[in-house]
Amino acid sequence: MTIIALAATGVLVASISRIGSPATSAQLPALPLPWSPTPVPASAAAVALPPGSPTRPPDPTPSRSLARPEGSVTSFVPAARPSASRSSPAPPAAAEPAPATPFRASYEAESQRNVLGGQTRPLPRDDASAGLVVRFVGNGPDNFLRFVGVTVPEPGTYNVRVQYISGEPRPAMVLINGRAVMSLVYPASPDWYTVAAVTLRLPLDAGPNTIEFRNDTAWAPDFDRIDLTR
Repeated sequence: MTIIALAATGVLVASISRIGSPATSAQLPALPLPWSPTPVPASAAAVALPPGSPTRPPDPTPSRSLARPEGSVTSFVPAARPSASRSSPAPPAAAEPAPATPFRASYEAESQRNVLGGQTRPLPRDDASAGLVVRFVGNGPDNFLRFVGVTVPEPGTYNVRVQYISGEPRPAMVLINGRAVMSLVYPASPDWYTVAAVTLRLPLDAGPNTIEFRNDTAWAPDFDRIDLTR
């Protein structure tokens, strides 16, 4: 039996065997083939390169750079969808309280509307605002000076400037609407004829008020007038 094999190199190899004898092989001359063998990819077989060439031929396919271009997005976060619910309108801003209206009022001690208790009486003094002061306040519970109808537009604490004359320091108590609120010693004025002043902070109710000066045990200053401001 005769078997003919065609090698991939184009050499025809014949193997002849006879019955009862060992097989022998003979190489026949190379014959042209009617077809071309499939080329082997460069990655699967060695490629012969001319001397001085790199070990691997350049890849004709342009490579893609793995580096990210400057300014590229490294991650993607989906934009938040607007809420389907309607937001409630913001509450209106609270109105700021209006500033206090400037207020000023003056009351003379010798006014006929005031109450002069006991021995108190008005006497002339040239330095007084209207030429008169109320003297002999104190030295007993009956001798007092009460300003009546001291009217303010709203409740609060007011500045009450007290003008008086006293050649020596003298104490006196202050009552607002019949309630004692403070007791202080009035500093001495330059003499018994010159007016001095102190400013007190007194709480008053809206509308008319009374402000009373008294000293149940010692003499108080002579009083000229009071001035109110806010």
